[in-house]
Formats: sequence, structure tokens, C-alpha cells
Amino acid sequence: MRKLFCSIFPIAFSLAITAQVRVFTIGDSTVESYSEDFYPRMGWGQVLQDFFDESQVTVINKAIGGTSSKSFYNGAWPNILPDIQKGDYVFINFGINDRAKDDRACPAGQFEQYITKFVEETRNKGAYPMLLTSIRRNMWENEMPYNAYHEHPQLMRDIAKELNVYCVDLDSFTYKNMLASGELYTTRHRYNTYEKGEYLSKEHANGGKDDIHTQETGAQENARYIVECIEKCEDENLRKLSKFAKPLYSITFKINDNSKALTISQSTALPEGARLTLKTLPKENSCFLYWTDSNNNVYSNKSLDFYTMQNKDETFTAVYASDMGNIDGIKSDDIIITVKGTYAYVFNTKTDEEHIQIYNINGEIKADLNVNPNSIRIVNLNKGIFLAKTKDKSIKILVN
Repeated sequence: MRKLFCSIFPIAFSLAITAQVRVFTIGDSTVESYSEDFYPRMGWGQVLQDFFDESQVTVINKAIGGTSSKSFYNGAWPNILPDIQKGDYVFINFGINDRAKDDRACPAGQFEQYITKFVEETRNKGAYPMLLTSIRRNMWENEMPYNAYHEHPQLMRDIAKELNVYCVDLDSFTYKNMLASGELYTTRHRYNTYEKGEYLSKEHANGGKDDIHTQETGAQENARYIVECIEKCEDENLRKLSKFAKPLYSITFKINDNSKALTISQSTALPEGARLTLKTLPKENSCFLYWTDSNNNVYSNKSLDFYTMQNKDETFTAVYASDMGNIDGIKSDDIIITVKGTYAYVFNTKTDEEHIQIYNINGEIKADLNVNPNSIRIVNLNKGIFLAKTKDKSIKILVN
């Protein structure tokens, strides 16, 4: 008997220490997970896993687009509830489609009943519920975010108080973000609106305007806020999740000339492995050159690009041409330097001889040229950033 006990105990202990904490997320399309065909459209439930140690926590996103609390409860919930076990977490986020004018409608008086059912049935399984208000819709009135979902966010707050359930107020959080950043940044960096060709996914290659759903950046901001709230909340069971949260690393965005850009990605913090979006929108007749990293190395010459987060802080600087008169196609009588491969092609259509010096980032001269009218000179340059100077002009060069 003693031998049997000793042989079983290590196995039981091993199972205990490797058991996964499970987080179920239920809600609508602002929580939902999407395929790459829909990129960059993402719900916060899709990126929540990035913020937790995947060896300790598994996020199971069961959100379904187009559902209200009523339609989800009567449709998907009966198939989900049997899988919920003691010690699991269930994050509940509804309110957008509850305002629908069809059979999904769940107005005040009914909304409270369905949310209460989710909470009580979760607790009956020995699991821990958490409520979340809906995110703001990207609608503006008199330069202020419009309260498109009216009473439903407040109803969720009231239910949370009545049932003693912790509530993450995404409505207030997204409202404050919108107000601080303005309509243009909110629209083009957080919500699902972009120009043709900006993203190349199947569903969004032709661009689109969508004021309900978030891009990856917006989804990440919402997910990060949820984790931050859990870390600070007074609910002891929820706060246990915070010990599995991954550390965040700071990303600082800078720009060499604010007058050249409409927007630039805002500084943020993300966990290792998350996908960071580098994005700047140039003003008309401005020319974006490249992004540099913390070491002043060129990271990318695309105004929209991505970076996989490492376990360190990083800084990205958007570099714009300082003088549009130096950029190809602006004026026919300006010196123009373009780059292909590891060569710089220097064109000059002026009538007077022009003297050009090309420096590297350490200030060392790499070329000293007299360029005759209508001539073409080829300068052999390695990859990197260079500066071409004439008597009255300064031109930055990127060699890829």
C-alpha cells in the first residue's frame, strides 16, 4: 500500500504543476478571432493570449461576430458551458448587437437578465466570471466621440455592481484614447479603416471604412488594458491571473520632422513575440524615407511595416526628407539622388557645374563629386544611411 501511494504521488504532483489555467472569452465581433484573410482586423480576444505565458494560460476565444447577449446565450452558449470547468475564467463582453433592430435586440430589462445568466451559470461551474463593457464605436460628433451604444455600457456596469462581478470598462478606456489621439489617428491606426493597397489581405486589399472593428493595434491596446485591470483589481481570484502575465517592453516612436507627417504610431508597450505595427501617414508632398532603430540602423523603408517584439525596449524613428525640392519628380532642375542595390545614382540637370559630397553617419566623406550638366554619376555605397551635401542643399540617402 505504501509503495502504491509513493508511485502515485509524483504523478499527481506533476499533473498539478503543469495544469493550464483556462480563460474563455465570449462576445461579439469586437472580441472575435479572424483569419489572415481579414488582416489587420482583429478582436481583443484574438491577441489576449500574447499577454500571458502560454505555458501557464490558455485563452479560448469563443466570441462570434454578429451576436448579442441573447442570441449568443440561446445559440453558442449551450455548447460552451459543458466545457467550462472549476477554476476556469469566463470574460463576458456584449452590448453592441444588443441594440440591433431585429431578433437579436436585447434592450434594458432583458440585457440584465441574459448577462446575469452568464454570470450565474459560470459560477455554478466553479469558474470565475468577469464582465466588460463594449468598446466605443469610432463615431464623432462636433469633434467628440459619440456614444453610439447609449445605455448598454452603463447597464453592464450596473449589473457588475449588483452581482459583485469585476468589470473592465472598455467603453471609458476607448473613449479616453479617442479623445487624446483625435479622429484621424483613431481611424487610421486603431479602427478598421485604410486606403486601397495599404494592406494586402484578401478582404481588405481594396481598402475599406469600418468604424466598429479594430485593427491589430487597437485590439492590442484593449487587451493590454484588460490585463492591467486584472493586475490591479480587488477580486482575488481574478488577480491570480496576473502572475502569469508576460513582462511588457517599451516601444518609443519618434520622428525627425513633425511637419511632414499626418500621424505616426504612438509609443506603447507589448510583450515579447507580439507583432508591432510601425505606421506613419505622410502629408501631401512629403516623402517618407525610412525607419531607424535604437542603434540608428535602418530598419525599413516602408511607411507601414512590422516588428516582432523582443525582450528589450526599442525606439523607432520615422525619417522624412527634410527638403522636398531634393526628391525625384518634384523639380526638373534639382539635384536628384536615387538608390538601387548598393549604388547611388546622381543626376544633375542644372546648367552650372554642381559639387556634391556624400557622407556616412559618422561624418566620413564617401564621395566628392563634380557633376556636370545632364550627367549621371554612379557612386558605390554599402548598405546604410548617407548624407549628400551641395552648396545649399542636404539630401538623406538610404541604401538597401
